[in-house]
Amino acid sequence: MFKREDFLRYFEQISRLEREMMENIDDLLRLVESGEYRSVLEVIKADEVRHLAMAVDIEKRFVSGE
Repeated sequence: MFKREDFLRYFEQISRLEREMMENIDDLLRLVESGEYRSVLEVIKADEVRHLAMAVDIEKRFVSGE
């Protein structure tokens, strides 16, 4: 059975992964000049920003006990 700490650790891992993915997208954006590819990467980056915000929100709720 999962404990509160297990869920907290899981969302901490998700947050780390989302941050890494955002950094990777930023690296790609610095290299890609094509407008079409940049547009796709910007959409992916926006998704990662949104995912990170959700993971951080859930993580905070576990910490605060909500």
